[in-house]
Amino acid sequence: MAVLRMVQAGAVPITWIAVMSEWQRDWAREATVPLRARIRVIPRSFNLSLPQLAAAGVCVALLSGVASAQFQVKGPSDSSFSDLGAAVTSSPYQTSWDTTGVTDGGYQLRVVTADVAGNMTTSAARTVTVDNTAPTGSLTAPADGAAVRASVTVSSNSADAASGVASVQFQLKGPNDSSYSDLGTAVTSPPFQVTWDTTAGDEGSTQLRAVTTDVAGNTATSAAHTVTVDNTAPSATMNGLGFAVHGTVGLTSTTSDSGSGIDHLVYEFKESSASSWTVTPAAWDTTATGDGLYDVRVTAYDGAGNSTVSAPISVNVLNAPPAVTLTSPSGYVSASASDPFTVTATSPSDVDHVELFRCDNVSTDCAAGSWVSLGTDTSAPYTASWPVDSDGNRALRAVVTDVAGKTAQDVVNVTIDGPEPPPEAKASTACSTGTCSTCAPATSWRRRPWSAIW
Repeated sequence: MAVLRMVQAGAVPITWIAVMSEWQRDWAREATVPLRARIRVIPRSFNLSLPQLAAAGVCVALLSGVASAQFQVKGPSDSSFSDLGAAVTSSPYQTSWDTTGVTDGGYQLRVVTADVAGNMTTSAARTVTVDNTAPTGSLTAPADGAAVRASVTVSSNSADAASGVASVQFQLKGPNDSSYSDLGTAVTSPPFQVTWDTTAGDEGSTQLRAVTTDVAGNTATSAAHTVTVDNTAPSATMNGLGFAVHGTVGLTSTTSDSGSGIDHLVYEFKESSASSWTVTPAAWDTTATGDGLYDVRVTAYDGAGNSTVSAPISVNVLNAPPAVTLTSPSGYVSASASDPFTVTATSPSDVDHVELFRCDNVSTDCAAGSWVSLGTDTSAPYTASWPVDSDGNRALRAVVTDVAGKTAQDVVNVTIDGPEPPPEAKASTACSTGTCSTCAPATSWRRRPWSAIW
């Protein structure tokens, strides 16, 4: 107030720097040296007015300056400001505030400055947020233990309830690294995520983490996620099925992947003349398709999503039953037939082989006997030699096996020779030696042609 009254009376305030500058200049000027004796310090208790001092030729310098600076704080639950430490009486005017001793939240700060003359000024308050709590943040993608390839999104759920999130820095540590390195630049606004080009680094086990920093400077490092980088496709080869198949067929393949491993296989088939493929389970039900030539393939997927399509293999689907017919003998074998007799069968199917049999007794259809193989033939006409059995019935059988493994048979009953010879052809006692001129030899009727009988 005293300074204000002096200014109102006409005094012009100057600083001690200006006064000293004037003195230095006056010492160098002899014409004004006598005036030095007239410069005096006027004590505050001196009762003369400024006009009187000026009339007396006295140069007046205002003696003032900062006496103290008292910092004050007002917390979120406070009704008034309180002193923050002791008043600071010398430059630099600053104090230390231990924010760990207070709760997090919004605070107001101000400073009350007093000069040597006792004048005081209160600054405008500045609002700050005290935040001594670390932020939170964990990786949300990719999942821990995942296999990854190509470009992948790495993200976190970083948050801070007090001062807010300032940045999130994603980091990685490759299979050949000894420490973590930054993955791109820090993300300063949500969503907190970056795109990771996995092809730019080494394949194998890689660790990822996120370092979250809040506005107050607190940091939190997330737990690491370990992922497998795999940009190499697996290998896949379809295993053979043979020349032909029928019914339900088990499809198999040879696959491998040294990175993330084989995840799953997809089998497909199509007619050889078609262009589109149909997915099938590994147990391929060929009865749902028509007979014909088909292509089959497998697609192998690894854990990272890389895939390889195998070269297709071809296979015949044969679900129609085969057929076979015994064409010779047709029902009778006469005495004039050759011995051994050639048994013949035919088949319209895709034949792998035909096996011919005879029964070991005279039962019809070999119901009471056992079949004895006469041999196997793989090309048409399908034949086998049959040493002709003794007179009577004899069952013969042909069994065809097609290229798909299906079988069919044909059975015929053959009568060897003919009926009992007539009485006049029987040998008498006198002719038992075959020398009787009135009858034929005793053995001459055993193999008589049917034409001679009928």
